[in-house]
Amino acid sequence: TQLQTVALRHDRAKEFMAQEVQDWYKRRGIELQPTSTYTPQENGAAERLNRTLWETTLTLLADCGLPSKWWAEALAHAAHVHNVTSSTGGRTPWELMKGQEPDISTLRVFGAPCMVKVPDQRRHKLQFKSEPGRLLGFDLPNTKSYRVILSSGKITRSRDIVPDETFQSQADQRMHELDIELTGSTYAPTPQPTLPPPATPQPSLPPPAA
Repeated sequence: TQLQTVALRHDRAKEFMAQEVQDWYKRRGIELQPTSTYTPQENGAAERLNRTLWETTLTLLADCGLPSKWWAEALAHAAHVHNVTSSTGGRTPWELMKGQEPDISTLRVFGAPCMVKVPDQRRHKLQFKSEPGRLLGFDLPNTKSYRVILSSGKITRSRDIVPDETFQSQADQRMHELDIELTGSTYAPTPQPTLPPPATPQPSLPPPAA
């Protein structure tokens, strides 16, 4: 952008207190503003955003059931969703940085099961045209390609995916289990009323003799 950084507030981390780093910022006219030790509230905006992103990350992982080792992918997805959906003065961070409205039509549910197209160059005639995986968000900074972890554990990048965004999340399943534990109810289908069997026709008797 055309905006100039005037000041940078930090929490006295070692990487910011190094003399070489301070000289680098000083040459560029950027003022370093260290906060008091163990006082994150002095950097409230950044701390609030960090908390928002981390809580979103944990929610994404809990909802889709992926292990915590995929926290970096979930965090990147949370940050991208924040940049294209949150509003600052009526404009998203994406608009403020790039000067154009973001395309949110490509957003997909993180961790959703999906089918990924196998490129023709990597597929023989007897191989399926797609393979299953789990969606790990965009292949940032490219927002037209997705990262997918395949059932083999390998991560692939593709723009040709078909996600199943109607899948039941881990949170939904746990809520069903809790409901059963608390109420003792089950989710068996309601039995349909049975109709009585049709009456057996009685044989007709011949009329009495005159």
